[in-house]
Amino acid sequence: AQPRAPRLPCGLVPLPRPPPPRRPRARLGTPPRLGAMAGEEDAVVEWLNTFESVSVSSAAELRDGMAFMRALHEMAPGDFDPATIDADAADNRVLCTSNLRKMVKRIENHYTSTLHRVMPHASTLDVGAFARDADAAQLRQLSELVVGAVMLGERRRELVPRIMNMSAGAQEVLKSLAESVMSQAAQLPGAAPPPP
Repeated sequence: AQPRAPRLPCGLVPLPRPPPPRRPRARLGTPPRLGAMAGEEDAVVEWLNTFESVSVSSAAELRDGMAFMRALHEMAPGDFDPATIDADAADNRVLCTSNLRKMVKRIENHYTSTLHRVMPHASTLDVGAFARDADAAQLRQLSELVVGAVMLGERRRELVPRIMNMSAGAQEVLKSLAESVMSQAAQLPGAAPPPP
């Protein structure tokens, strides 16, 4: 038997409690944005939009790797071909993860064979977490790899000045990413340093 509702004075019965308010649910792939990480995400999106073949509006749109791959293709077309990853992966976490793995592998190869550098944290990147929900920490690591490839690449004199046309906050974030990657990218033994 169901418990009876307590009686109120004058024989009134209390109304049932309303359900608790619903918290809005974030769409899949749209992580909550918090403080500095949100600023980094916005800066990376702004920077990627400086490349002619890239047009994105949020970090969630980066989960499939296509925007990064297009930017890398502009920087080094011989090492990065967007056709090698699935362009229609945006709604499929497994394909996004596969795209990101392929891209990170190409970035590692580019660092060693073209830039004569090693990026120690490339192997610790959790592409699954980034593909699943655009994890901010993984976005930072991935962005460092891409920014480093541009800053150390042959076309840096052409591509780096684009940063000067970005907002001041975004410039600071890109400077921080570049400094971080420059401090981590170890030169391979016997390799000549890149020209200034």
